[in-house]
Amino acid sequence: MPPLFVILVLPAMLAVTRGTGQPDQAELAHIASLHRSVYELPALPSSPVHAAARELGLRYIEGRGVERDPIQGCALIELASWDSATAPREDAAARKDAEGLRKLHCSGLSTNQNDEAWQLAGCGIFGVRPQVIALAPGSQIDISRRGLVLDTPAGRKTMPLSGHVGCGHQVALLRYARVDPPVGLALPSRHLLEVAEWASAPGITGTRRALQWFLFDITSTIEVVALGTLEEGAGSAWPMPPLPEGLESGTTFTMQSSGAIRWEIPGEPTHRGEFSE
Repeated sequence: MPPLFVILVLPAMLAVTRGTGQPDQAELAHIASLHRSVYELPALPSSPVHAAARELGLRYIEGRGVERDPIQGCALIELASWDSATAPREDAAARKDAEGLRKLHCSGLSTNQNDEAWQLAGCGIFGVRPQVIALAPGSQIDISRRGLVLDTPAGRKTMPLSGHVGCGHQVALLRYARVDPPVGLALPSRHLLEVAEWASAPGITGTRRALQWFLFDITSTIEVVALGTLEEGAGSAWPMPPLPEGLESGTTFTMQSSGAIRWEIPGEPTHRGEFSE
């Protein structure tokens, strides 16, 4: 049987909000600039982090120009509060405003949602939608912004996404693949997870961005078996650039008679390899 691919997440960060119409290009550009202020330029004293985080937080809470996400919105309101309490942008009035917004919009979150908002305030991660994948009888992996939770007959393993996805980065691709053995060989199927993230930050010569790719092998544990930088160069990751055509069309996986997995990203001659158990 050929490999089976299931795309879980291929998000557009600046999504059309249900029922509110499509934001125009000027609004999309403004939303991208707000993300840059919060996640690309926060170390610069001149970056308007509080104002940008405040506006973005309300946009996510209300679903204005972005997909509605109250947890992400409350994380941004929390971040606005932290920024206004910290030099060099300390501002008592701004902090009081942020605390009022948090009480108004975030007091109804559950304990788990509050915990996630707090985590995202400290390390924002975009583009991951909650998803549960059944791997085999008695085995599944639960994917969320808080990380990966693998349940198998051998027990539970967890892996926080923040250990691989950087703070303020965008997950552009999160894709599961089951790789079956060659016909006639009694080998178990293998379960793989690809993650690609866009990152950007200011440098000496201006803002630079990079697309990082990771491949996880899922057994009774979760192991990184391959990684690489697919693109890098000048420019911001906000708004999110398109994926390379080969990666978007699908990485190929083939199980060898030894049980090793050979992988290749089409059109990326330097991004291919092989791994065994």
